[in-house]
Amino acid sequence: MKNAIHHLKQSSSILFIAIFLTVLTLYYLTLAPGVIGGDAGEHQLAAPLLGIPHATGYPLYILLGKLWTLLIPMGSMAWRMNLLSAVGSALAASVTGLVIYQLSQIEGDNQSGVQHLRGQKQTLQGTSLSLPGAFIGALTLAFGLTLWQWSIITGVRSINVLFFALLTLEAILWAKQCTTNNQHQADRMLHWLALTVGLSLAHHRTTVFYLPSLVLWIWWHDRNLPWQPKRWLPLVGLSLLPLSLYGFIYLRGINNPPYTHETITDLQSFWFLVGASDSSGLFMYVDPQFFWARLAFIWHDILAQLSWPGVLLALLGTGWLIWRQPKQFLFQGLLVLLLFLFVLDFEVVNLSEAPTWYLMPAYFIFAVWVGLGVNVVLRLWLIVLQRFKLLPTFKFPPLSRTVKFSSALGFDKNSTPSQPYLKSPRKGKTSPLVGGIEGGRAVVKPDSLSENQDLTALSPSSLAEPAEVNSPSTSSGDDGEASLSQPRERHLISHALLALCYVPLLGLLIYSLAQPNWQQIYQQSITPLDDWRQLLRGAQAQRFVDSTLPYVEPNSFILGDWEQFTPLMYAQLIDGQRPDVTPRIPLDNWPSQIETARERDQPTYLMRKTADLIGTPYLSMVGPLIHLQTEPNLETPTDITMLQANLEDELELIGYRLKIVPQDTPGGEQAGPIIQVTLYWRALHTLEWDYALSLRLLDQHGTEIYKKDAVHPVLSSYPTRLWHTGEVVADFYELSHPPQTPPTTLWVLVYRTEGTGQWHNLQLNDSEPLQDGVRIPVARP
Repeated sequence: MKNAIHHLKQSSSILFIAIFLTVLTLYYLTLAPGVIGGDAGEHQLAAPLLGIPHATGYPLYILLGKLWTLLIPMGSMAWRMNLLSAVGSALAASVTGLVIYQLSQIEGDNQSGVQHLRGQKQTLQGTSLSLPGAFIGALTLAFGLTLWQWSIITGVRSINVLFFALLTLEAILWAKQCTTNNQHQADRMLHWLALTVGLSLAHHRTTVFYLPSLVLWIWWHDRNLPWQPKRWLPLVGLSLLPLSLYGFIYLRGINNPPYTHETITDLQSFWFLVGASDSSGLFMYVDPQFFWARLAFIWHDILAQLSWPGVLLALLGTGWLIWRQPKQFLFQGLLVLLLFLFVLDFEVVNLSEAPTWYLMPAYFIFAVWVGLGVNVVLRLWLIVLQRFKLLPTFKFPPLSRTVKFSSALGFDKNSTPSQPYLKSPRKGKTSPLVGGIEGGRAVVKPDSLSENQDLTALSPSSLAEPAEVNSPSTSSGDDGEASLSQPRERHLISHALLALCYVPLLGLLIYSLAQPNWQQIYQQSITPLDDWRQLLRGAQAQRFVDSTLPYVEPNSFILGDWEQFTPLMYAQLIDGQRPDVTPRIPLDNWPSQIETARERDQPTYLMRKTADLIGTPYLSMVGPLIHLQTEPNLETPTDITMLQANLEDELELIGYRLKIVPQDTPGGEQAGPIIQVTLYWRALHTLEWDYALSLRLLDQHGTEIYKKDAVHPVLSSYPTRLWHTGEVVADFYELSHPPQTPPTTLWVLVYRTEGTGQWHNLQLNDSEPLQDGVRIPVARP
């Protein structure tokens, strides 16, 4: 038995390391290079500064993040925090593999076939068949879009999934100790489980949704525990001890940290933050008319996490779990149900959507079911191979009968560890093995079988591993027991036949899940800024900062939303850039906030456009920011490339400022760069038309390779008919330059719509022949 336990531990270690390195490599290749917008940007600056982020404060994560930034000696603080998420998710995937592996071993322990022969290497049944399912299930979790997106940027969610995986693994291992009546080891594992619960609650409080499952699980396996205070009181203490970390939030808050989301001055303000009081109105509030839209949104997110093949495998694994281990299904399924109800009910800005990031612990459970489904497919595959006699035969001349695959593979529900069985393929009868159990293993005596018969596929592990024998030849000893001979060729054939099943499953998962999600993450990372400046992923947030702070006026007031606010705060507090400017949120009631800033003689800017901005006079742009001026600007900048292009005496393109920003993409390759261009326009008189722009990139042959159509100046917020005569308006754009393209031309077309399907392009005066719009050379660096 010691050899079997050693074999199991060795397989678990190899599995853990293989999954960890595979997933970490994937996430490292797609890791965000620096600062990110929104919650991720806040944590990137809060952890290094030991600041206080938004509710619920996440004390364990902030302390862990601070330690992490001190231990990692390279990269920016933002990159280090992004790497922490990647490591957390790689660990979560590895633990997920162990959960699947342990569940499969429980099945193997409960389904005793012929596992040992005297003189043969002792192994646990089902070990080899458990590995592919564990590996594929773990990769399913890692390849899923939701976890992948949160694993390459800073955030608490990847480590939160890790805690749920650890709790599940510890609960399974504790239950196994209980079934073996190992009270000392069981109590020790239960203490670790209690401590993990406390640490998880100090990290993210969605752990409360797992508490009902854990309580029921403990009750099922140890009914005496509630009546033994000496045992459960230490468990309560271990669970509550990590919650003292929330005291860090209070002590840090009253001492004015460099950054805090909410000002903490007393216990009331402290509880407002850690109790998430600002979220109390987000529950039991969603209009029922959005119910079906929310269900559809959640379903599409599940498909992005599993893909259709993954959903089918998960259903297969769920069926197997209900049939073979119903308590395990109830333990895991209750968590999924509670998380699903929470997400379905939680209010977000768009009520037809749902905050599916809270479902990430449920996606861990789905990945476990996928892995179990893979194991079922492999077992069915082996039955098919045996039925058509495609597997090599393992001969024991002194023995007589063939062990049916359904018993060896765990499909006979009536078997128990104390009574292993053989099933006759001819009569279909089950009878106890002669010899029973000795020292925790099944012993086969030759007098229970007739001579000169084959013993085929004693167990799944015997299919994948060569038996160890005392002699290279087949013989029978004095006591009548057989020694086994298995040529290397048969060993390789068995592995090859197994690979015919699980390699296509892995390939299908990569094709249907990993590849499309990789493409989506890739496109998100290289996309130019949109008009609303949302989802600042990849290098977008860094470009937003670099093209903003160097150009705003001293003592500026910059108002925006959460997504754009955190990168600017990171630049100020971590990088020390422009401490004179004042970034603020939110954009609600922006006119009154702008007016207050003007009373303080502060130049005012908006980080993005608002729906009610149209009609505001004297707008212009400074990089991606909207500059709200108090009077029209009539001065021409001196640090631009001059054009003085007159377009039919309507508009003049005075000049431009152009910058080409290279991009590093997932995998370390170079994507096409981003072209940042600011166009400077002058109204030659009061205009009657609202002119639009079409920006097109042409290659050296004049072929269009990129275009941005139907855009209006200043993020479509300042119609040209509102411009004053002689007013100079700056207009900023980001364009995507295709990779490996020779020097190109930017063609700026100005047009007006004169009716349905009718428009007129303004032509450049004094051009021969007359030319539509203006062409600007773009040289790749």
